[in-house]
Amino acid sequence: MKKVCISFLIGVAALLFFTACNSTVESGGGNSQENNQTESHYNQPEGPVLSSAELSDYLASLEDNTVDTPYEIVLSDANPDKIWCAFEENSNKYLTIYFSKSVTKIVHGWENGTGSIDCFHPNIVSIFIPETVELIEDSVLCCLSSINVHLSNNNFKSINGVLFSKNGDELLKYPPYCKDLVYKLPDNVKKIKSSAFSSCKNLEYVELSSDLAVIESYAFHACKNLSFVNIPKSVNSIGDNAFGGCINLTSINVDELNNNYKSIDGVLFSKNGEEIIVYPQGCTKSTYSIPSGVKIIDEYAFSNCTKLESISFPASLTTLKFAAFEYCSNLTSVVIPKTVTSIPNCAFDNCTSLTSVTIPVNVTSIGNYAFANCTSLTTINYTGTEEQWDVIEKGYSWAYYPVINYNYTGN
Repeated sequence: MKKVCISFLIGVAALLFFTACNSTVESGGGNSQENNQTESHYNQPEGPVLSSAELSDYLASLEDNTVDTPYEIVLSDANPDKIWCAFEENSNKYLTIYFSKSVTKIVHGWENGTGSIDCFHPNIVSIFIPETVELIEDSVLCCLSSINVHLSNNNFKSINGVLFSKNGDELLKYPPYCKDLVYKLPDNVKKIKSSAFSSCKNLEYVELSSDLAVIESYAFHACKNLSFVNIPKSVNSIGDNAFGGCINLTSINVDELNNNYKSIDGVLFSKNGEEIIVYPQGCTKSTYSIPSGVKIIDEYAFSNCTKLESISFPASLTTLKFAAFEYCSNLTSVVIPKTVTSIPNCAFDNCTSLTSVTIPVNVTSIGNYAFANCTSLTTINYTGTEEQWDVIEKGYSWAYYPVINYNYTGN
């Protein structure tokens, strides 16, 4: 009897070990992701190992399938151009790709010297990255539903189909086509890398962890369903355009104990209130008065705020940064305060409803494309003389030949 029991226990232990070593962690199709699962470990499927050049002919031999039933194949190289071209005549085929151990980097076609395509085709549902890969360009992964990494890789890991640095303190890429609506950032993540959540189709909310310190540039760019963001007290750096293109983002909230940032009515400011960093693009207000004390309007701060029709500046304002109001397509008038001496590149580019701009005599330079594509702007009111206007340094295509109304007094 003892021998039977011992044999049974050994068998159970072996089964558990086999299951654990061959489990694959992938992003699910529900409303949220849990983060208590382990790293991916997988077995490469049986079958021929194809090159990217052979992929087109192979796809042609397969029957049409759906995104929910992708074929599994093994590729010996990661050539975005050839992979993309393979789908041009096979648009009804969907794949999960396992890269073989011969692959050491996954990069843009132009960087790899193999072409110009900078991402994998949308018909690639998920990829499996072997232990040999040392370099990954995140934008190559722009259309995936799941990213998986072999457990033995020394540079990267995957949790629930999301790509991290090996030690887990940097989130590198959240798969943009993942079906989940909510994502909870693992507690040990300290940095969200540039474009990490860019163009996520379905994501509505990300719960940021209490250890998070850095949100890099373009981190959440074009997350069109993201509705609000809660910045924890630990965050000390938010990069340019981190929330650009989030057209339904109505509010950015900040923990009151944060020493670097604060929120006023859902708008993101520096803690001392001297810099306005992000005005949410989904805000429905037609008018906005920038609070007194603000000295700087950050790069892209009001970019693509299409509901905004009127903006008023405080007397404290001294600095407008690059593309601060670009694509504010319903903005109708702007009065630059006399405390501002420079209008930067692309400041009001593509503000197509802009009809009236007042520029003070204090301004000494107008940057490239500052008022480019402002198709309704026919007149600029200038508070100085024609001679003073002529000495202003004007950049390339700063505006489309508006009439200058010199010595403007506001009447």
